[in-house]
Amino acid sequence: MNIKRIVIVGTMACVITVIPGISGHTSSKAYAAAFPAMLSHLDKSRETGKDRFIESLGLTNERVLYDSLLEGQSLADIAESNEKEIDTVIQLQTEQLQQQLTQRFASGQLSETAYRLQMEETPEIIKESVYQSYRILE
Repeated sequence: MNIKRIVIVGTMACVITVIPGISGHTSSKAYAAAFPAMLSHLDKSRETGKDRFIESLGLTNERVLYDSLLEGQSLADIAESNEKEIDTVIQLQTEQLQQQLTQRFASGQLSETAYRLQMEETPEIIKESVYQSYRILE
C-alpha cells in the first residue's frame, strides 16, 4: 500500500469525523430527502451535540485529539490509552467516510465504478491508517 495514499485517506477520515461541517452534514438533509434508502444511516452527532468520533476514542474534546496526534500518537494509541476498543473507531470512521462517498455518488460527483471501488477499499485503508503515527513535532 502506498504510504502517501494511507496518509491522505487517514487525514481525510480524521478531518471528516472531527469537523462535521466538512463532511456535508449541512447538506445531508437535502440528500436524505432524495435518497432515503442510501442515506438512512447518516450520523446524528450534529443533532445530539456529541461527536461520536471523539467519544469513541475516550476523549472529551477535539483539542486533546489534535495535541495527541501532533505528539505522534496513532488513533489506536489514543483509544488504547483511554481503554476504548479500536474496532469501534475503525467502524465509525469507515461508516462516516462511506457516507460521504454515498453523498458524492448521489450528487453525481462520483461515477458508479469509482464509487464501488472506493467503497470497497475504504475499510482496509481506514484500518491501516488508525495504527499509523506520525512525528510532526520534534
